[in-house]
Amino acid sequence: MKCPNCEKGELAEVNDIVNDLDGYFFVVKGKRCGVIVEKNLLEKKKAKE
Repeated sequence: MKCPNCEKGELAEVNDIVNDLDGYFFVVKGKRCGVIVEKNLLEKKKAKE
């Protein structure tokens, strides 16, 4: 299934999505786009430099 946000990547089933609600952390299952995840990781790396 194509990602509805970027329309480039494929959605993969994952079970490690972390949601923070008022200091409570929940780990949930869902789908994640490989292209957007890679983009976010590159942005975080650049911000550290």
